[in-house]
Amino acid sequence: MNNLSFVNILDVKDDLKFKVRLWRNSKDVRDYMLDGHIITEEEHLQWLSSLKNNNRQKFWVVFFNETPIGSVYLHNINKQDLSSSWGFYIGEGSYRRKGLGKKMLFMLLQEFFENIHLETLKTIVYSSNSTALAIYKKFYFTEVETDEPDISMNLTELVFTISDWTKHKESLFNDYFCS
Repeated sequence: MNNLSFVNILDVKDDLKFKVRLWRNSKDVRDYMLDGHIITEEEHLQWLSSLKNNNRQKFWVVFFNETPIGSVYLHNINKQDLSSSWGFYIGEGSYRRKGLGKKMLFMLLQEFFENIHLETLKTIVYSSNSTALAIYKKFYFTEVETDEPDISMNLTELVFTISDWTKHKESLFNDYFCS
């Protein structure tokens, strides 16, 4: 779809697996992560190993025209309530601010609802992350109130449901792939 593709991180070459760690540890990405600590090589290897046969996480490397540019992932996949949280980043700075984040989000929504068959996608972002909040608003995510003690006044939780997808899929496709 528009020269974007998702490849499971376990299926890419080792050098790319480690490039993902460099992207994640870069200040430009790390500053927007809820857990912004620098990931060690050992932690990265343990995490990669934990992805094998893990039904609660999915992690893809995103390619644009065969060039790896970033990552998209699901975590806390819950098959009982058919929900998951998600996140993404564009690690290659030269590919930022080109509309690719919106295309990545559309593709993830398509994967999430049509292939994985979940029903509620959740995300938590820093309230100061106006770029992310603007994308979510354009995609019809709904801000939700939460009783979670981990959600502070500095964070915003948003959701997108299967009914949102059904209602907005065509217009989102037209907005981001037909222009």
